[in-house]
Amino acid sequence: MRVRAASPAKTSFSDELRIVTSPRDTNVVEDGTVSFFCEVTGNPKPEIHWAKDNRRVHSLRGRITVYGTPNGSVLRIKSVRTGIDEGRYECIADNGAGTQATAAAMLNIYPEDQGNGFPTITSHPNVKAVENNRNTIMVCSASGNPEPQITWFKDSIPVDLTDPRLTLLESGTLQIRATKKSDEGRYECMAENELGSAYSYHGNLYIRGEIIYC
Repeated sequence: MRVRAASPAKTSFSDELRIVTSPRDTNVVEDGTVSFFCEVTGNPKPEIHWAKDNRRVHSLRGRITVYGTPNGSVLRIKSVRTGIDEGRYECIADNGAGTQATAAAMLNIYPEDQGNGFPTITSHPNVKAVENNRNTIMVCSASGNPEPQITWFKDSIPVDLTDPRLTLLESGTLQIRATKKSDEGRYECMAENELGSAYSYHGNLYIRGEIIYC
């Protein structure tokens, strides 16, 4: 019996490397927090790294952290510093086949005493413990002019609001229905308007096993 060797699987390179979510110019007060987001498509799956003023950015003692997401990357900088962190940040995607895609944004840092409509968090999320499969909320509200928009993060990654269990209420509060263990984590909100952005303190959510009464 003759055995025919299987042909190697062919990889399609028809999916163009493309940045679908680009980082945005951001204003933040000194000692605040900022996150830049970048999402890409392409085949082969691209690798992403970040550069500041044309120099590659590396994680730094917990103050600067790069997080991978299913389709991209998040660059997060805490305790931003004037004279160090402001500048041009670039998301660079490389598919390993000689093609790159890039998108850039500016970070501007202002003194802590910013007013005149700059976003301010007025209610921060708290530590909560809820039973599995129960509903809960994580509170957040903010002031500013124009009225700021609220974005939620779980473990520093944007919350996926396509999950039908999750709802961002008009007040800025995040509602979670039928909680499960994967909802457990560290939550924080960001308020953003055209003047800049501000982050809340974080609040941990713990999911307990359902209590059974005998």
